[in-house]
Amino acid sequence: MTAGGAGRYESIRSLIVLVRVDDDAICVELKRASLLEQLGIPFDEASATASTPVKLMMPAELRRLGKEKRLIVAAHLPKSKPDPVLIKTIVRAHEWFEMLKSRAFESITDLAKVEDVQRTYPSRIIPLAFLAPDITEAILEGQQPIDLTLDRLQAAMPLPLAWIDQRAALGFHAR
Repeated sequence: MTAGGAGRYESIRSLIVLVRVDDDAICVELKRASLLEQLGIPFDEASATASTPVKLMMPAELRRLGKEKRLIVAAHLPKSKPDPVLIKTIVRAHEWFEMLKSRAFESITDLAKVEDVQRTYPSRIIPLAFLAPDITEAILEGQQPIDLTLDRLQAAMPLPLAWIDQRAALGFHAR
């Protein structure tokens, strides 16, 4: 570490009163007088507010992502990316539902034979055609919650019929 880096580290450390990680937030308390001093803002040291810490709170949560856990800070949510397996499955669900609806196939059994898959597979996949439109759009754009995978989606089956309940079950929070 360079001397400049060490100096910055000490400057930051001199500001901190407390860092606390709670179940739903990270709380950081800073020394108000030291912060004002480092920012070059004049203040009255005798003032009662000079000794009152500045409290910063940021929503956060501990999430399991695969085999590891990560602290997810709302302001810095990791970007999801398009999941080709998830997208292919959703597209397939819509295609198969349309095929059944248009009577291109008389039954799921006929569809499974032509698609060369086990009969139970279309039965598990077709309900994904009934995801809330905003959930489908988010998945197609790669904007789904970072932990929403095909495995998690299938584990949530049967999905609730109400879209608001689907959003809650799959980790889509109000945006």
